Amino acid sequence: MTSDLTDPSPDAELADLVCRYLDNRLDAAQRARLESRIQQEPAAMDYLAERLRFEASLRETINPQRMEVLESRRMIMEPGAEGPEWSVEQQRSVRIGHQDEPLTVDVTPLRKRRARWLISAGILLAALTATWLFWPRPQPAPATPPLVLKNADFETTDLSLTPQGLTSTLVNWQEAFACPEVDLVEIARVSNGAIFPKSGKNVVRLQSAGYINQFLHHSDGSPLRARDGLTVRLTGWAWLDSETPKTLSASLRVVASGRPDTILYDACRVSFTLVSQGWQRFRVDLPVAGDLMRKPYWVEPRVSNKPPLDLTGRELCLSIDMDITPGPILLDDLGIETVPPHDDASLTPVTLDLHHGSAAIRGSAIRENEKDCIGAWEDEKTAVVWSVRAHRPAEIEIECLQAAEARSAGNGYDVVIGKEKVSGKVIDTGAWDRFEYVKLGKLKIPAAGEYEISIVPHPKDNQAVMNLRGLRLSGRDLSAGILDPSRER
Repeated sequence: MTSDLTDPSPDAELADLVCRYLDNRLDAAQRARLESRIQQEPAAMDYLAERLRFEASLRETINPQRMEVLESRRMIMEPGAEGPEWSVEQQRSVRIGHQDEPLTVDVTPLRKRRARWLISAGILLAALTATWLFWPRPQPAPATPPLVLKNADFETTDLSLTPQGLTSTLVNWQEAFACPEVDLVEIARVSNGAIFPKSGKNVVRLQSAGYINQFLHHSDGSPLRARDGLTVRLTGWAWLDSETPKTLSASLRVVASGRPDTILYDACRVSFTLVSQGWQRFRVDLPVAGDLMRKPYWVEPRVSNKPPLDLTGRELCLSIDMDITPGPILLDDLGIETVPPHDDASLTPVTLDLHHGSAAIRGSAIRENEKDCIGAWEDEKTAVVWSVRAHRPAEIEIECLQAAEARSAGNGYDVVIGKEKVSGKVIDTGAWDRFEYVKLGKLKIPAAGEYEISIVPHPKDNQAVMNLRGLRLSGRDLSAGILDPSRER
């Protein structure tokens, strides 16, 4: 008769794996293999269940407990017609356990049935345990590899053998476009010791309207792709040659087409202002949020087709851009990381200067390049307007950088954002080319979206409103980018 455990006979591998499982000798690889076979082969699951039932019965049978069998016989002899007649009565009881356990069990059919029920329950429990152990479980999602910046400290190139200590070639930082307003500099040698890098020897030097760019990748080489809810944090060090503020913009950008038919889309663009002389650390968050169907940020004039594009899933390029203000900005030791949702550390104070060069003049006024301002502003119906994209709600403080002589002092004006406005008055700075910041108050940006920020004069009795260089916005949760840049790529 063939045993249930060998009909049909299991293959050698399955038999060995089950034996190791019963003896608790499986390593991780063997456990994974047994799980795979049980999940994929019904016969393997049946074989394991049979072995578990057999093991349970065997363990129950030979369980090493004390067993005492009490057996008594009653022999009766009676006279009979043909001689003595004998009869025998036999009684058997079993004690399981120690002598102090008050249990002596008659081995009757009822007791045997109860024992069989206990054995069946044990087998069922063992089968359920095996099913729980080997049942497929949802695996946790693998952690996203960290973002990396290539050549983040700009030390890949050795400039020690170059005659001038500089080059226009930036390894890894001209992947989408090269820019003539940028160079790599061994700054201590070029400045004759007046400036030292934050680390190493080299820094990047941005001139007016200069920019660097790099396609972003994770540590495993996979590209960073645009998605709603993504936030990237850019950190680094910047150096200014004076106390004159300068503005940088950081963008997560989709390059739909390169030169000569350039088409660029911004998933996120955040502008921020550097206000201190010397080296200063900056940190800026780039949130990608909302509808990613975007209009082009920049299209070459020769390109007539300017279609909107859904940026979802498209590769992102980091771009760091300097505005059109004169003077260099040095960059060193850049870093990048993704920011988890609801990270309070992302709400760091941010300053954003709205320079008159990125504003539209709606009416009659002119840009006076020698004074770096909007002047000849005599029509009170003329407004100066900036367009921005805010990435989240914010409460911001507003300052106006203006100049005026006494005859224009006291002129009133409003700064308007959506339905919010704050009022200010022109102050006498002593000359039309002597500019001072005037604090106006606070406004709220109610939600993410595109806004116009306008300076609207009040009715006046004198000749000029003021000379205007720009506005300064500042706030802990300010995150916004200036739209409609005036420079070309």
